[in-house]
Amino acid sequence: MRVICNLLLDSTGTFLAFNGEYITGMTLVVLVVAFNFSCGIACLWIAYRIWQFKQRLFRLSEQILAIERIVHGVLYPAPHTIYKAQRSTSHLRERYAELGVKYERVQQIVAIFSVMKVFLRYMNLTRFGRRAVLRSRR
Repeated sequence: MRVICNLLLDSTGTFLAFNGEYITGMTLVVLVVAFNFSCGIACLWIAYRIWQFKQRLFRLSEQILAIERIVHGVLYPAPHTIYKAQRSTSHLRERYAELGVKYERVQQIVAIFSVMKVFLRYMNLTRFGRRAVLRSRR
């Protein structure tokens, strides 16, 4: 590379080396071939790096596709599952409302029985109480 930088043209259009000597045709051919070879090696290295980059992109795209397949497999049945869960939730809410009404009825029945129990105790006490009072007076 340094030799190429040190080349000069004289007034006749022939190449002069740094030391002022003329470069012969064979030397010029060698320099051109060396320069072309260097350019070829550089282009080959660039092509290799591009190929490596392409391979990395291909592997990355394969990984992304695999992840997409997994996510699709997990999320594909999700709308149906959500719909089933909503139906089940609404059914449970209806059942809860029905049970709330039944619970209130049972509370009313228990309250009636409690009142009846108190009333029956009162009736028994008054009945037995009078008999007991009558027996104790005899």
